[in-house]
Amino acid sequence: MSQHEASPHKRRGLWWKVPLVGVCSLLLLVLMLLGVALSDWGVNHLSSYTLKKVNAQLKGHIELGHIHRKGLRITLDEVGVFDPAGKPVVQVERLVAHPALGALLHGQVHLYDLIITDPRVQIHATKDGTNFSDAFTPKHPQPQKPQAPQMSSNGSTQIVVDNFALRQGSVRYSDPTFIAALKDLNIHAKANVTWPGGPLNVDLRLDAVSDAPVNGPLSVRLAVAPTTMPQHTLKLSVAAANSAVKLGGTFVPDLQTPAADLYI
Repeated sequence: MSQHEASPHKRRGLWWKVPLVGVCSLLLLVLMLLGVALSDWGVNHLSSYTLKKVNAQLKGHIELGHIHRKGLRITLDEVGVFDPAGKPVVQVERLVAHPALGALLHGQVHLYDLIITDPRVQIHATKDGTNFSDAFTPKHPQPQKPQAPQMSSNGSTQIVVDNFALRQGSVRYSDPTFIAALKDLNIHAKANVTWPGGPLNVDLRLDAVSDAPVNGPLSVRLAVAPTTMPQHTLKLSVAAANSAVKLGGTFVPDLQTPAADLYI
């Protein structure tokens, strides 16, 4: 046998390297594609493609300026919802969401941050609906098929929001007989809610200036906390212009057998 000719035994011993190289190359390619898809460039191109598909099905349309991602912290810039006439219904300068991955894997919703900056909402209602519902009306509605009866579920869902903030918002609602408008709207809240049944932990503070139907500052304070389960305490205060209302007491968050002992 020539010195330059490999023995049959050595050739048989190298068979496993060929598929191993192929698997490693495929894995490297998948990782590269995943890295591109999760980059700002990939996320924005994917969202642009998805929005085109969604808007092609709606009478109104949705706009999205840019997406930034840092880990699981997602920032959406210049979000807008427009009615079929092209008039704005909802516009948001910036929306930041930071979910917890571990909670999602356990079927829970946990947001470290949910921050909405400069939202502007204009809702117009008529006897046929609202401009918001018009924006999401399908261009070619499909005939509704009868749905099978759904089995009732006794499970509960936990939603945790460590920091919710809405900054410098404005809301206007109008119909043929009524107008309500708020500006300089600021909301700060945190919540740990298991529904149905509780426990419920909510702490919310709202401040705004009312333009209609009354003029003047508006403030709302809400606090909900469990005492002896399933009983919860409730504290709510609403101050508008020169008037104020305070509501307090206890209640049971049970859809089957609700109970409340409240006072004003």
